[in-house]
Amino acid sequence: DYPKALEYYQKSLKIDEELGDKSGISYCYINIGSIYKSQGDYPKALEYYQKSLKIKAELGDKNGISHCYNNIGIIYKSQGDYSKALEYYQKSLKIDEKLGNKSGISYCYNNIGIIYRFQGDYFKALEYYQKSLKIKEELGDKNGISYCYNNIGIIYKYQGDYPKALEYYQKSLKIKEELGNKSGISHCYNNIGNIYKYQGNYPKALEYYQKSLKISVETGDKSIETENYKELGSLYLKQKKIKEAYNYSKKAYIMAEEIGEANLLKGSSEILAKSCEALGLYKEAYKYHVIFKTMNDSLYNEENVKKITGLEYQYKYEKEKQATKLEQQKKDAIHAEEEKREKTVRNSFIAGFILMFILALVVLRSFLQKRKANNILAVQKEEIQTINKKLIELDHFKEGLTGMIVHDLKNPLTAILGLSKNPEVIQAGGSMLNMVLDILEVQKFENAEMKLQQSNVLINEIISKALHQVDYLIQQKAITVKTIISNKFKVNIDFEIITRVFINLLTNAIKYTPNNGRITINIAEKKLSDYIEIRISDTGPGIPKNMLNKVFDRFSQLEARKSGSVQSTGLGLTFCKMAVEAHRGQIGVESKINSGSTFWMYLPKSQTDEIEQLEIAEEIKTISFKDIKSNLLESDIEFLTPHLSQLKERTVFEYSDIKTILDKIDFGENMHLQEWKKQIENALKVCNEERYNELINI
Repeated sequence: DYPKALEYYQKSLKIDEELGDKSGISYCYINIGSIYKSQGDYPKALEYYQKSLKIKAELGDKNGISHCYNNIGIIYKSQGDYSKALEYYQKSLKIDEKLGNKSGISYCYNNIGIIYRFQGDYFKALEYYQKSLKIKEELGDKNGISYCYNNIGIIYKYQGDYPKALEYYQKSLKIKEELGNKSGISHCYNNIGNIYKYQGNYPKALEYYQKSLKISVETGDKSIETENYKELGSLYLKQKKIKEAYNYSKKAYIMAEEIGEANLLKGSSEILAKSCEALGLYKEAYKYHVIFKTMNDSLYNEENVKKITGLEYQYKYEKEKQATKLEQQKKDAIHAEEEKREKTVRNSFIAGFILMFILALVVLRSFLQKRKANNILAVQKEEIQTINKKLIELDHFKEGLTGMIVHDLKNPLTAILGLSKNPEVIQAGGSMLNMVLDILEVQKFENAEMKLQQSNVLINEIISKALHQVDYLIQQKAITVKTIISNKFKVNIDFEIITRVFINLLTNAIKYTPNNGRITINIAEKKLSDYIEIRISDTGPGIPKNMLNKVFDRFSQLEARKSGSVQSTGLGLTFCKMAVEAHRGQIGVESKINSGSTFWMYLPKSQTDEIEQLEIAEEIKTISFKDIKSNLLESDIEFLTPHLSQLKERTVFEYSDIKTILDKIDFGENMHLQEWKKQIENALKVCNEERYNELINI
């Protein structure tokens, strides 16, 4: 009964605030945060845990601080921020190890195991679960033992050992029933249902899911309730009961959104996408598939894995550093004891000879210990140097191998581009060749091997070549590109390098600009300077403020998106920054959410007198998608009219049906009709509904 519990915690808090009892206030904050966590309100829970942590830190309550760190870690885990969760679990573990708090250490081990499980590192997860179980057994903590059995069962499930998983789930269930832990019983029923589902015993699986669901609804455990709806959706999907699968997975998706559970949101959106596809709801299926892919990529991307691995090594390093510090303190204590004994010898003449003999033995023993310790340290130093040398060699080998592979791709791609006449192949091949060159030249820039071939070039020539390279993408998304140039400037640059900078920036702008959107290229002289300023603006969704300083980082991507047949490698903008700075220029980005983005750069003007001034103040050039409607003759429209009614009955998402209708029409050698067909196909490829409707309503 969470509302009732919250009412009493707030009553307690009010009294503690009146009394000024900081410890009591902090304890109330923890309890209130736990209620919000159970209700799935993670932002509110995090707020109260952080309030409690602040007070615990003021009071110097180490045990309380550790408890707060653990709770904050749980919130970040539920929100899918695994690296942040691991950071807080490790902070908690350090404190519990110093305090010798076995229960806390076991709890931390278990939570760290969960992070590795969510990242797919089952071997590491099992290691931490077993360490946690060992401590729980020593302490006789039945509830903790049950929890560990449950988590170990989950690992065996993911490894495909279903009998072993079922054994551990039933062990966990037995303890939960003894303790009368309803929430735990519900969780066990859900897990047992999963095993029967994977073994193909669907009636048994349904029985356990329904038992689990009933208890979770009674206890108000939103997380387990959502998990049950998701698993019921999955079960009905396997049985081809699509309508039931859709209904349960939709419930799970809505609840997962409400409570902010990232993993549940990912799982339910995947089942929803498959259910919608089976029901023929292709537009809705596409929507949920995109959500699933976005969630999956954010939870399992390479950057997350690197962060978690780095935190693990950092924790081990700090632990070893602490051990070394303690060893040094011991040595200092021994040294102080020696001095004390020497002073005693000097002041005690009567017992001098006896004490000198004892002191000699102590000194000898200490000397042997020091020598032994020095020998161990020397061996460890040699091992570290050897490992470091191997790591450096491996890094050089990796860079050399990458360079060799990428370099070998360059010639075949050039040959393919020379032979092909298909615009899609030329566009995709050109983009791939551009990516290959980015990788090669980023390495050259990093190793200071890139030599620029600078010459004086009209900026118009660079823009024309870059626009030609991305023309196919512009046509696909029906984007308008407007170029504004105040003068015909000549710049002193490496033509090929800077052209690729423009291609990368334009490709990036096209990728984030919606269908029928607009891109503007604005070029003007930078006042009181030897540079010209280029600004490339799009009408995309914009970049969050906290991500603006990361867009030029190597392998950095805000989202894993596709544009036509081009997919980002994360190196394009890194290459742009290196290339512009190699010309002693500058590059940057300005953006606001829902207001588009503007990438700007400064390039050096030619120092010759070859600048051609225009007679007018501004030259405006607009490149847009080809408007076929203005080229169609009345006879063309009459020819298309019988087929347009069929096309109007279909939406842009019914790709196969529309393609079948188009293939049955004999367009002959009529160039206008051929171009009309090509633009229809372009609209289909990017699901451009607005453009499709324009083309069939002629």
